[in-house]
Amino acid sequence: MVDRYIISKGLEVQRREAAELFILELLNGNLPSQNYFEVLYGLEKIKFAQKKVDNFIEHEILPILSDGKSVRNLTDITKSEIFIKKNQMSARPLFREMDFELTNWRIPSAESFKELFGPYSEKVKLNFKTFNDLKKIRKCGLPYSKHLLRVAINADEIGFDNKSGKPEFYYRAIWGLHDSVEELPYSIKDSDKSLIYGLVNLKKFLLDFIPLEMHADIMMLTNKSDLIIKYLKAEGYPTSNESKLKTSLDSLKQEKGISYLFEDINKMSQVLSDGVYCTPGEDFFEAMKWACYEKIFINELGEEAYAKKHLALFEGKGILDLFDNFTARQSTRLDERIRSILKIELWEKKAEEIVERAKINGESYPFFESKVVELMNQANYGALEMAINYISQPISTLDHLNAGLSSIKQMKGVLYTSKNAI
Repeated sequence: MVDRYIISKGLEVQRREAAELFILELLNGNLPSQNYFEVLYGLEKIKFAQKKVDNFIEHEILPILSDGKSVRNLTDITKSEIFIKKNQMSARPLFREMDFELTNWRIPSAESFKELFGPYSEKVKLNFKTFNDLKKIRKCGLPYSKHLLRVAINADEIGFDNKSGKPEFYYRAIWGLHDSVEELPYSIKDSDKSLIYGLVNLKKFLLDFIPLEMHADIMMLTNKSDLIIKYLKAEGYPTSNESKLKTSLDSLKQEKGISYLFEDINKMSQVLSDGVYCTPGEDFFEAMKWACYEKIFINELGEEAYAKKHLALFEGKGILDLFDNFTARQSTRLDERIRSILKIELWEKKAEEIVERAKINGESYPFFESKVVELMNQANYGALEMAINYISQPISTLDHLNAGLSSIKQMKGVLYTSKNAI
């Protein structure tokens, strides 16, 4: 009889358990025990592995611990509300029905849109249909509209404690529409293959696709740097390196009807002037998008949401949108998997700033604070999982050790926490 369990038993289990304990000791600044090295690297490779790990601890781990930081505690991710609510969402008949249709590039029934989005159903349906007509896909290879459906239904499942007074269907619709401005204006073309909207006619796009009372909130959630870069690429502007993109941004400012984006273009030019880091083999276009996300978008979203007393938009960016991206990370490229975790870190840092400011102003947001803790616990799990997967590999073990240590270095902000953090 053939043994069906060829992965999850025996040597593989032993290696994975050893890898987890190995990493926990390493993160606490201790050279892992000889026994773990023997299990993972065998007697013939122990000397090389120990030397590499000892050097890593000295130069990467001990400075963090000396700075007063400690290893972030990991609790059972399946007990958190955002995890439980996401599972409940997946079990809803409405979700299963709509998701099945969207998976097959079909638009769900008008009745299902009405049930989920109420008075906003026609506009949301128009957006979903347009995403499907354009065959917009996510980096996981699935229809983009499926992501919009997930975050919309999850917005209903989890609710918001934001004191905004918005009507029942408002946030479901907001999250069903949240990516439309970033994805559609530079893609919708007429029969002559000319852009109908672009950046020049963005106001018309908003009127055609977004309910009027949501214009300001949708624009707040729109990563304008991302929109601009995608538009430049779609229109054939050079974007392959810093100098070409700088020239393209300057040229864009000469187009009529773009003045409302001048401030955003200037911020992007400053990011270019500060320098954009590209990992080996990385496309500059992708590196620039990341730099703008890190240095402009997430910070401004937090500031504006707090200033306008509409913190639910910043809450939702993390606990709905970023969490959905995180849960789909295994179906994307390695760099995307890491960035899905690092985006949560950026969101958490801004969240801590907001919470501290709120406390000084005598304000309290317990729902928000609890969700920051839950989401960072999920990110911590993802960072540890990635490192464990590398270290436990039974072949090319020293190469995988390098990769595991590299992933730890990239995600130090997730794996460690300050004593005064949320």
